[in-house]
Amino acid sequence: MGEVKDWVLNDLAEALPDFNIDQYFSSQPTIFSDYDHLVLTIDDATGKIVGLIGSRWLRSEEVECLYIWTAVVGNDYRRTTCFPEMLRVHFNRVLNDETPFPAVVATKTYNPLVYRLLDIMFCKTPNVSMYPSLVGREISEKVKEDAGRVARLVAPKLDYCAESSTVYGGQAAVAPDFFPYMQKTSVEAIWNHFTTHLSRDDQILCVIDIPSDTERDEVVRRNKWDIL
Repeated sequence: MGEVKDWVLNDLAEALPDFNIDQYFSSQPTIFSDYDHLVLTIDDATGKIVGLIGSRWLRSEEVECLYIWTAVVGNDYRRTTCFPEMLRVHFNRVLNDETPFPAVVATKTYNPLVYRLLDIMFCKTPNVSMYPSLVGREISEKVKEDAGRVARLVAPKLDYCAESSTVYGGQAAVAPDFFPYMQKTSVEAIWNHFTTHLSRDDQILCVIDIPSDTERDEVVRRNKWDIL
């Protein structure tokens, strides 16, 4: 495991030279064994790892969710199909797991582009909600309540602002120097929310509620997660 971990970290550090990859993973030494699902993207031309998505199931008496713990893609592969394809492979594995497909999906992020991609992938399906709602979509009361429940699971020792869905100190707790800058989105409402509510230490908690198998099947169909 040690050699594989070193391979992953060395390649990701090369793909993201301005990001503090070592700090992020060193602060979470058991992260690779704690992932329930892990997807790596390898560039065929170089044999180098250029992307990673890792997730795990989190459960309490209040809520069960699939938590997207880590999602990174190399600088040269941004704004390409690389990240959506990683998510497709990831959710295909989740779909084919013995565990039922999640009714709640969550992540914490400093990156507005992550929020935008999740909105496109999930919230174009009617009745699927994401909190916070930043682009004028109607959301359910349940997803607001689930956000508070998920916050207690993913950041039990940190302060959470329910109004803005900000986890104060969420970034600093794992890697204060991980992001060299906030990545720009052209969607003004998303950009304004992130820049207004976040310092470099903080994250926005994004929580998605998929109310039934009907919506789940439609999300899977729209994103072609059932096809590899």
